Amino acid sequence: MCLRLDRDELSDPGQLPHSLNALLAAISAEPANTNSLFDYRFVGRETPEAIRASALEALYAISGIGQFRNILLAGASIPDRLGKQDVGKVRRETRVELE
Repeated sequence: MCLRLDRDELSDPGQLPHSLNALLAAISAEPANTNSLFDYRFVGRETPEAIRASALEALYAISGIGQFRNILLAGASIPDRLGKQDVGKVRRETRVELE
């Protein structure tokens, strides 16, 4: 089992454990048998420090739920949408998610 948590769900660490507990109960899943994917999507306009701080807050928020099988962090420097100005051009992006 893998739960994908997007940026909106991760942005409220006070609500995150309650929502995650309710979801696990609804699908009769235990953390030990569940992978949790924190999907930050496009992070190209953020600093690595801000992303790291958000991820640490989310990890701390779910620490009382139990030990998950795996916790994965995902993010990309590829924008969700490219404008017309990018058509036919090579676009270079800093790989913020790797930092």
